[in-house]
Amino acid sequence: MSGSADAPASHATLRPGAASADARSTEDELGLSLPADLVTLLMVCDGTVDASAHDRDPDEYAPGLFLAQHHLLPLEEIARVRGRGGNTDPVPGPPVG
Repeated sequence: MSGSADAPASHATLRPGAASADARSTEDELGLSLPADLVTLLMVCDGTVDASAHDRDPDEYAPGLFLAQHHLLPLEEIARVRGRGGNTDPVPGPPVG
């Protein structure tokens, strides 16, 4: 069976693939090379969209989540997050000291 039949809500969160030129542009912007496997994945699926924007099967757990309960970021979000030092947490941690 295809992913769209097995997990339709998760399938609906997948974005179209990125162009290889977009991956190179992001690498240039960041001044680093992305892992080749990540670039390959992003060319098939450039991240996921917010699952709350889709009707969802109540039996399907958290549509669009990948390993460790995180969404696959599209290239533009990878550049944004990496640009702020890789910090994905919008809320500062507890005070140190």
